Amino acid sequence: MTLHLLHFSVFRDARGCDAERVETDAPTPLALCAELFGAAVPAQPEAWARVAVNDAFAGWDVRLAEGDTVVFLAPSAGG
Repeated sequence: MTLHLLHFSVFRDARGCDAERVETDAPTPLALCAELFGAAVPAQPEAWARVAVNDAFAGWDVRLAEGDTVVFLAPSAGG
C-alpha cells in the first residue's frame, strides 16, 4: 500500500526529509516505524513518541490502510 508520511525531530533526522510517500506492507504504525527507522531511533518508540494517522492521534497498533497519512512525533521541549 502507499502511505504518506510526515517526519519531525529525530524521525526527520533519521530519514533526511520532512515528508515522503512510501510503499509498504506494514500493517501498523509500530511495524512501519521498525521498517523505516530500525536502529536509527531509540528503541520502543511507543514508550516515548506519539503517532497520528489521518490527522488524529492513534495507537501504535491501529491498522493502516491505503492512502493513510502517518505522522511520527517525538517529544519536544522549548521555552
